[in-house]
Amino acid sequence: MDGGNERVGIGTTNPLTRLDIRGTASASVFQVPRGSATLPSFTFSNDINLGIYSSESDTLNFTTDGISRFALQSSGASSSVNFEISGNASTSAF
Repeated sequence: MDGGNERVGIGTTNPLTRLDIRGTASASVFQVPRGSATLPSFTFSNDINLGIYSSESDTLNFTTDGISRFALQSSGASSSVNFEISGNASTSAF
C-alpha cells in the first residue's frame, strides 16, 4: 500500500496505479463504464485509444486510433474497414 499516493498493490510492494494487481485475479462480475471509441473501457498501457468498449446495450466495439473499427451486436457484426485476408480462405455460402 502506498498511502501517500492512494495506491494499493496486490502482488507488488510498488503499486503504479490506484489498484495494481500483479499475477492472476478473478471475479464473479467485473463492471466498467461503457467507454467510447476515443477512450475505451479496456485499453493497453501507453495506447489509451486502442481497445474494447460498448457503445450501447448488447454491443461490443473494437477501436484503434480512437476510431470504432468493428462492432459485434445481437443482430450480427459490422466493420468500418474492409477485411483483408492474407493466404487461404474459404466459405460454404454467403
